[in-house]
This record gives sequence, structure tokens and C-alpha cells, in this order.
Amino acid sequence: MKEWDHFWKEYHSSNAERHYIIARDAIIRKNAKLLHKEKIKILEAGCGFGSNSRILNRESGFEVHCIDISEEAINKVKEEIPRAYVGDIVKMPFKNDSFDIVFSAGVIEHFRDDTEVVNELYRITNKNGLIITFVPGRYTLWQIYKLLMGKRWVASYEKNYTITMLKNSFFKHDVKMVDSGGIDPFSFNALLLKLFKVKIFPNISFPSAYLEIYLSVMKK
Repeated sequence: MKEWDHFWKEYHSSNAERHYIIARDAIIRKNAKLLHKEKIKILEAGCGFGSNSRILNRESGFEVHCIDISEEAINKVKEEIPRAYVGDIVKMPFKNDSFDIVFSAGVIEHFRDDTEVVNELYRITNKNGLIITFVPGRYTLWQIYKLLMGKRWVASYEKNYTITMLKNSFFKHDVKMVDSGGIDPFSFNALLLKLFKVKIFPNISFPSAYLEIYLSVMKK
């Protein structure tokens, strides 16, 4: 926890991070429209600086809540979002079926076994509510760079995912598929398209080749 407190105390978003924030916001809003509700109660689990929650909080259509284990992070988030709580996301202080949408960005990859956190995300999501998660993709230039240079995440253990791995984590529960995809203009897939202007393999997609991938499921 001390490592995370230090990380968020010194945190400043980069141009690359702002690209992801904008892309995540579009994905969250696209999925939120499926609920057909005037007011959506939404939680960011493991919010960190809460960049996406801050954007959503500026609009009347969302009641935004945040939780993170870092007190430093929550102190910053509370400057804009009063419903921000210090807590462990594997044991959150919320009742079952509390939120219309629960989302996380760059969180579950820090757990060697993501079972407990996925269980919690599922527990606190309403029936017919959405769980949206964003994680690092597996087959990327960045992963190769980290391997060659011996790089590791500054604050804790980190793994990377394929879309199939994400599905395997969430489909242990009674959910149905809503949406999945990737974020990154510099993925292998995007590079091939840019270089050759056509799909090299027209019947095959490479969603896990993006630097960040996401999955949205609905709780039945």
C-alpha cells in the first residue's frame, strides 16, 4: 500500500495516458446507453487518480462512486468526487447489487489470482448491470520491450491479458457478453493495417494485440 501511496502522490498524467482516458470514456458511455436509465449509479473500483470518474462526475446522468486502497489517491479524488472511499477491492463495503455499472482500469492485472476481485465486482453489480474492465494486452511491442529490458511495474506485480483470458475470468459467473476490444493506435494489428492498407488475414482479428484491451459483461 505504501508503494501505491507514493505512486499516486507523485502522479501526473502523460499525453499517452490522456489518450486512454478519452478512449475509455467513449467505451463506458457507449455501454452505459444500453441500460436506458436517466441516472446511472457507477463505481470505479481501484480508481487511483480517478481520471475517468472525474469526467463522468461532471454530468448529471451519473452518480459516481470511487474506491481505492490508497489514502493518497482518495484524498485527491475527493477534491472533485465526494463519494470516494478508502478500501480494499477484494472486500468492498457495499451491499450486494449496489451499482448499475462497476468498472476498473489497470487494476485486476495486479492480482496473481484475479478470482477474488472479479467475485467482488460481480457481487456489487445490479442484475442487468454492467461490469467493464480495462487491462494490459498481451501481444504488444510494450510487452516485448519490458521483457528485453527487464522492466516491471513500479508499484506491484503486473500481468497482461488476452480477450480469452478476460472472458475466462468473468464467465465463471452468470454473465453475458456485451462488448470487447482494444485501445492503441500502435498495436501490431494497427501497424499491419497502416503499412499495407488492408487486412493481411481478412477473417482473423487480433484484439489482444492492443496495448490495452477491455471487456464488458452484463450480470444476469
